Amino acid sequence: MATTFTSIIAKRINWIWALAAIITSISGCTHLMSDDIVRYADKTTYIASEHTLRTINRTFYASFSVGDWHYQGAKVKYGQVNAYIRIPQKLDMPADIQQQYLQKVICPKDSDIDLWHQLKNINLEVHIYTQIKTQSISATCINPLRHAAQA
Repeated sequence: MATTFTSIIAKRINWIWALAAIITSISGCTHLMSDDIVRYADKTTYIASEHTLRTINRTFYASFSVGDWHYQGAKVKYGQVNAYIRIPQKLDMPADIQQQYLQKVICPKDSDIDLWHQLKNINLEVHIYTQIKTQSISATCINPLRHAAQA
């Protein structure tokens, strides 16, 4: 009787593992298909142009030309622009509050429609750091045009 019970448990465990493997492969497959869609999409809509980069630089340089915070420029990546601001010392608040601060105060205003149009399919990520860029706190700015379209 014990062997029958053990074999039933073993079979169920095998079925569970098989089901888990199928689910994992299906989710991986859908991820690969979504990558293919992006791979064949118009790539120019996911890369910031020189004009867009100049607009971002102009916006942030104007905001951080005076004071202890210094805009250090932006780097373009596929689907993203990273804007870097060097600050003299770490902010005395939790990381999630800093991220909210970046979104609400540092990110370009909703009224900067020209900039948001240029960033149609591109995320604007703002980073603050004290010495090393890779140790920054960052937040993705909310594009009001994309946000309105999703609502």
